[in-house]
Amino acid sequence: MQGFSSPALVLLAAVLLTGTISWKYVAALNDTTEPNPEVLEQPSDLEFVTFNTGLRVDDVPEYETRRDAFLDAVTNGSIPGDVVCLQEVWEADDLRAIVNAAVSQFPYSHSALHISDGVLSNASSTPACKEVAIANVVQCLNKYCLGSTGLQTVMCALSTCKKAFASLSQDCLSCLNRVFASFHTDNLTVAVVQARMKVCLVTPYPTTFGLLLLSKKPLVDPEVVNYHEGNSLILPRGYIKAKIEAYQLFCTQLVAQLHRYLYLEVGPFTNFAEQSLFEMDSLLKASKSSYVNSILIGDFNSNPAIPIYGIPGSLIDTYDLVSQWYFSPYLLYIGKCTYCAGNPLTPPLEPNKLYDHIFVPTCWWSYEKRKGVKRVLESHIPGQQFPLSDHYGVSVSYEKWSWQLGEEK
Repeated sequence: MQGFSSPALVLLAAVLLTGTISWKYVAALNDTTEPNPEVLEQPSDLEFVTFNTGLRVDDVPEYETRRDAFLDAVTNGSIPGDVVCLQEVWEADDLRAIVNAAVSQFPYSHSALHISDGVLSNASSTPACKEVAIANVVQCLNKYCLGSTGLQTVMCALSTCKKAFASLSQDCLSCLNRVFASFHTDNLTVAVVQARMKVCLVTPYPTTFGLLLLSKKPLVDPEVVNYHEGNSLILPRGYIKAKIEAYQLFCTQLVAQLHRYLYLEVGPFTNFAEQSLFEMDSLLKASKSSYVNSILIGDFNSNPAIPIYGIPGSLIDTYDLVSQWYFSPYLLYIGKCTYCAGNPLTPPLEPNKLYDHIFVPTCWWSYEKRKGVKRVLESHIPGQQFPLSDHYGVSVSYEKWSWQLGEEK
């Protein structure tokens, strides 16, 4: 392993000084069975990239301009990487457009809209919401929330009318979430919510989990997994798993620590922190059988505090949990924000965050053949005063290599 610079030593401390997790929804660490060591034979160099596109219509500014610029970038080969995990591609039309635009650069892809590697399903014609289900929500909103505005509307809808909203299908709630899962709720009223309901009663809105995996290498046994099967969320969460050459990849986005009044209780959880821990625990369980050659990649909405770069901790228990098994080369060697206060697309007064990670097993610590680690996709769009997203991307490259746990070859 390469030597450490002074900043890297500080970041190393942030990685290693993790707390002991004691949590009723976390079970991965209670299983003392060690993952089976495997020989890892990686036949080619690979660059992995994670990028949160921020393609949310009513949340991140300049949606249409950024979407079109991203389609241009993926068409002309400006998106780096051999394997790219994209998050927050919420709209089915956007996801289909990206897959089609990327096919010459990334011929292999998978998402919740795919029926097989690289093959998209036909567009749905079934409306997202059913009138009989929406009726209970409308009745509750009219009874309890008519006089509210802004955040009060959100609080009333998702607290007082929680039971009615939770009974909706995931596609219906995914369609409605535009008016709730946004920083821009100042003008939200019951009338705005009901107007969105009318759209969702006649418009298909398949749940994408916001995830799209693009690859220059074939994807073996790709699969999309819902973290919360059987429950509906304002922001649905899941992961894509696929084998790519020697690696077992898990592409995901975990829940963020949003305003507490935005939380719609899911199963046994009462807040975002509990849900985040459960999702991370679920991911660790899923990756355990292939631990030695697994990579966890995406927007984890969590990081330790990194004072030298002005980054406060966020959902630290979640980061501590994954750090028992994996480490983030970008955090260790670079450590700068990926969701940054200086980005013109982030809301005012937002602190720096390092949410975006490519986690590799801690058993790689002495053996990894890392070629490079860097922040990517941070330049402004040509002719504009803002970049492609409110997040910057992360890239980690590895050389072809061969080793067995405890024995380098």
